[in-house]
Amino acid sequence: MFLKPTEHEFYKLFYLERNTEENVAVKMGFTTGEKNRKPGYKQIQNIKKNIIKKIKKAIADGKIDIF
Repeated sequence: MFLKPTEHEFYKLFYLERNTEENVAVKMGFTTGEKNRKPGYKQIQNIKKNIIKKIKKAIADGKIDIF
């Protein structure tokens, strides 16, 4: 697969198992150093962005058939 292990784990927990972002962050051991922030909010946003970018590229390159 073309996802990194961390991205694959996030994909499985968030998209397939339908966990919330906060539950995924706890399960993956993400933390935050800022007050009033969910654990791992920045890591989660970056992982989601990378997954979407990689999937769009794979579709454009014909590696994934959506029809």
